[in-house]
Amino acid sequence: MEPLDPENIGFRSLESADFPLMQRWLNTPHVLRWWNEPLSREEVERKYVPYLQGEEPTAPYLLLYREVPVGYLQTYRIADHPEYARALQIEADAAGVDLFIGEAEYLYRGLGPAALRKFLKEVIFADPEISCCVLGPQPENRSAIRAYEKVGFRYVKTVRVPGQEEPEYLMRVLRHRSQVKPVCLVKSGEEWCSYGACLLLLVLARRDGAPSGTRGPFNTTAPSGSIACRSLPK
Repeated sequence: MEPLDPENIGFRSLESADFPLMQRWLNTPHVLRWWNEPLSREEVERKYVPYLQGEEPTAPYLLLYREVPVGYLQTYRIADHPEYARALQIEADAAGVDLFIGEAEYLYRGLGPAALRKFLKEVIFADPEISCCVLGPQPENRSAIRAYEKVGFRYVKTVRVPGQEEPEYLMRVLRHRSQVKPVCLVKSGEEWCSYGACLLLLVLARRDGAPSGTRGPFNTTAPSGSIACRSLPK
């Protein structure tokens, strides 16, 4: 399967013309499993029109890949939702975020962490008054939890929110912890490795006195200085 390039990730504000797409996504099994909102077209309009008109303090966005909508994100200040804020007992200047990937073909390809990291940088922490961001997956949603950990989110506590059947596994990332982490490109067909793995390659090469052009553990010929670090998620 072709790897996804984080450079092709973008966002735009949700529009009323997107409601049929939202209705389809919200009734897709992989979304319905965790969002539990099997909404009709009319229910989608009742829920999201107040977001678009500013009547509800939530900013809705579509997640784009190569300009094509593939998912949904929304963000809000926790303090603007008093009942939720009382349940969380989190910082007053915290933001919240919720997201899902709507198109099944984009699942399990690293899109979630890359999109969330970029959304934090370009949208949430673009507001200088926000010190941290929280999200609350269900405790059983281990794949989502692992994805959020890759972005820097860490477990805070499990909370019960009034009106919700399931508890939230509350996770938080601080502004200074959300920066994009460097990842290195090592070519063996276009393989990606973690920053730590690239450092290990350099250490081993220097320890062994490997000359320029020596083939390494990835079966790559790496001339000096050819390992290039980029600000790119895994």
